[in-house]
Amino acid sequence: IMFFTVGCLFFILLLQRMCLSVREHSGGQETLFGGIKGSVYKHLCLKIVSTWILFPIWWLLSYEGFGVVSDPDINTLVTASLNIFAKGAYVLYVQAIHDKYSGENSLMHHPNPKPMEHRDAHFAAARLGPAGAIASIEKTIAKELESMS
Repeated sequence: IMFFTVGCLFFILLLQRMCLSVREHSGGQETLFGGIKGSVYKHLCLKIVSTWILFPIWWLLSYEGFGVVSDPDINTLVTASLNIFAKGAYVLYVQAIHDKYSGENSLMHHPNPKPMEHRDAHFAAARLGPAGAIASIEKTIAKELESMS
């Protein structure tokens, strides 16, 4: 119970830090728990909270907590599944943010859709660096010019 309590205290501190981060990031325009709509940064923090809160809930239900579920194998399976789900959801959401907001100046406003060529150039710059992206674009232009000849 002592470790559970300490873990919950750290979780509360984490929540306070995320609340402060959302408020700072938005220039005071939004709060972590102030409605569903908001910036992508707020949504990322909410996804973290909504997946991490499952761990103490599971602990309370497991044989280590109140023993509602007493099978140690199920405990191991659920704990591993929660870890995979929480980390997987985080990675997929961060990748979606990267794909959608690449080249944007802010995470506060949803970006307008970009032409595929524009997105490809940003992805190439992110993957290859500016010099590599320019070289890649130059090769593409050279190939297109060659095919037109």
